[in-house]
Amino acid sequence: MQSYEAAKQRLGGRDSRKLENNTYLKRRGENLAVMLHATDIVTYFPNGDIQLNSANWRTMTTKDRINKYAPIRLWAHRGQWYIAQTWNTNPEEFFKDGMIIHYNGTYTGAMSITQAKAEQKLRERVRKYASAYLVALKAGKIDSPSGGDCWYCFFTDTGTGKPLGEVTRNSEHLLAHIRTKYYVPSLAWNALKAMGASQAMFHNLASYQRLDEVKPYLSDFIDEQIEKAIRRYVYRELGLAY
Repeated sequence: MQSYEAAKQRLGGRDSRKLENNTYLKRRGENLAVMLHATDIVTYFPNGDIQLNSANWRTMTTKDRINKYAPIRLWAHRGQWYIAQTWNTNPEEFFKDGMIIHYNGTYTGAMSITQAKAEQKLRERVRKYASAYLVALKAGKIDSPSGGDCWYCFFTDTGTGKPLGEVTRNSEHLLAHIRTKYYVPSLAWNALKAMGASQAMFHNLASYQRLDEVKPYLSDFIDEQIEKAIRRYVYRELGLAY
């Protein structure tokens, strides 16, 4: 199902049909869309055009669903998404939310080379921030979360239980943390929760912030996982592939 006509036939007279886990085919007026969670990731137009959108959730699942329901192929390389007509052709464009695949196979709205290079530089800054965060954490320079933290990181929305930064999709505070090298105590906790961390990771994080002795046989592996969680969490909140 990679065209308007195929989607129309699949939907039939319904307004909604489940395709697979968390994925639905929806009627949007005259248009039809594949919705993953709450995002229309592939929208089919009657004229044959198709719009792609990740809503800044550039996950493996999003990429896999777009590959399945759009007549193109996405590749991920060093955090950048590339688009091409088939698996056997070289990448032709950089993926960008809102880009259009026209009925004749051409694209509009793809990311420019300048934007792609800027994203790569931002990814490197995030990588360095996560690495430095872990160094500061192990050196006992990061206290436990408190009301003195960044409010977007510390306070949560009463309805969702998520940090305000996640609820509002506010990325400016994270960019400020990276720029000023502010290692917010609650940011690490948010990262572990968002990335589905194990209890061992939470235990080590708490031990570092209380200056407790950390068991050596757990340290190296858990340290790597804490750093990875912080890196991937910030990637996600900045709309980068993670």
